[in-house]
Amino acid sequence: MTSIEQRVLVVIGNVLNCAVEEITMTTGLLRHRDWDSLAHVSIIVGLEEEFHIVVPDEKIESLNNAQSICDYVSAVSRSNSDPIM
Repeated sequence: MTSIEQRVLVVIGNVLNCAVEEITMTTGLLRHRDWDSLAHVSIIVGLEEEFHIVVPDEKIESLNNAQSICDYVSAVSRSNSDPIM
């Protein structure tokens, strides 16, 4: 597991109030009992704060599981500039 993946899972775990070990890459919106629309927004805000990024509004809906979030954050980190849209 990469450092980015670990940090993403910590953010998700903090928002969902569960242990990181309970989260898999397929954990996501409607697949976890506590991941609802409000939790989804909180996860995005947590990611923006943790990684110092801005997630464009049109991208938020597609970041609906841990894997898609990790992929996005990794891509943004690699570009080291504006967020990917």
